[in-house]
Amino acid sequence: MATRTTIQLQNTVGVIDQTVTLYKHWDGYPSNVVPLIELAILNANVNPKDRRFTSNVLGELIILDDKIEITKSHEAHGDTEYQYNLKGSYLEIKKYDHKTGKYIVMSY
Repeated sequence: MATRTTIQLQNTVGVIDQTVTLYKHWDGYPSNVVPLIELAILNANVNPKDRRFTSNVLGELIILDDKIEITKSHEAHGDTEYQYNLKGSYLEIKKYDHKTGKYIVMSY
């Protein structure tokens, strides 16, 4: 069974409001995605306060996982188990709660 997830990168520097969302169909568990994001940040080799941070991390994520696709938003995929929000160097993880039908912020 697939563990679908979306990863949203939001620029927090400068005047450009830049948000890019990625869709990952397989292996969306935090134990797989968090190290992927950490490696992408490391490989991007750009300070989170640099205006190029979001675009460099985006490029690295696509290089590291060739199954990742650019998508419109978190909401474009109503069947995702996890949502990851990267704002600068801050990562928020949300997990879908099947009982309430809502995403809840989780600790990792």
